[in-house]
Amino acid sequence: MNKFSSLIYKVCPLILIYGVLISVIVISRINPDLEQLLVGISPIFIMIGLVLLIIGRIKYSHDLMIKLLLLITVILSAMLLIVMIIVPSFSQVFGEHIRIDFFKIMMTQINFPIYGTIIILSVIIGMIYIYYAMRKDNFNDKRIIYYFIMFIVFSVIFGKFFTVVTNPEKNNFLTAGLSAYGGLVGVILAAVIFDKIIPTNKKIIKYSIISLPLIYGLTKIACSIIGCCHGIPYDGIFAVTYENKLNIPVFPIQIVETITFLIIFFICHKLRNNKYIIYIVIGLVCIFKFLLDFLRYDHVASNITVNQIFSLVLLLITISVYIYKELLKQE
Repeated sequence: MNKFSSLIYKVCPLILIYGVLISVIVISRINPDLEQLLVGISPIFIMIGLVLLIIGRIKYSHDLMIKLLLLITVILSAMLLIVMIIVPSFSQVFGEHIRIDFFKIMMTQINFPIYGTIIILSVIIGMIYIYYAMRKDNFNDKRIIYYFIMFIVFSVIFGKFFTVVTNPEKNNFLTAGLSAYGGLVGVILAAVIFDKIIPTNKKIIKYSIISLPLIYGLTKIACSIIGCCHGIPYDGIFAVTYENKLNIPVFPIQIVETITFLIIFFICHKLRNNKYIIYIVIGLVCIFKFLLDFLRYDHVASNITVNQIFSLVLLLITISVYIYKELLKQE
């Protein structure tokens, strides 16, 4: 009975919440007449899902991946509820193309900094993963709190530094955005330095690198909402029109990146005991970042972007380090 109850509390909420979300998206495009009914009853099912999630989280959830999935689901569900309460009709969103201007209007009305909030939540979720993964791997040193301070400081400084260096027009360090690759370099440096000061047998390096696709994938949700880092002009299914940006339909590259990098994270977490996992994570991140960048708007004006160049450089460095260490083992 306990196993059955545990399954109900873990699986049913996910089916309820994601099922409702997918149903609203699909049915509102196929049959607009059912749109108002769906929008009216959806919050009820989502609230039931959230209650089940909270109960299941307290009583039955012991697996780290389940905890993370539940946390992500709660955050997405809360955002969806806010949209349903404030936006009177999904017709503003699901018309000929998905139109995102209502997000800006909504957040202006309630003065809520959604972009920064999602970025901060993404980093917190990443640090939660590192903390619990380290504990599960028998590292319980309370000084890990110092690493998280380094994690934030290094990722912000290097993220902004990379943005300033690669974008001359954004020469104000304080107001410059955060570069994903700059943040990646900052996190790796922080992990390496911490491992030298407080030896963790490279566990902190491993789990920090595994967390990177998780953090990056979640931060792209923020980009998809405000319209930055958008895709190339595109007029097919799921095209997105940012009315406060280009005002033309574009490819939803941010959501594709979210899905892709979350899949990479889950795969790499499962392979975490592989001795080559650090190379695997960095290799997958570089390859998919390089390929997906062809679908970003930056690529319209350039045959190869700065991100793609850095992807290739980092991939070559990773391969070179791997070959060098393998040669050292043979000597």
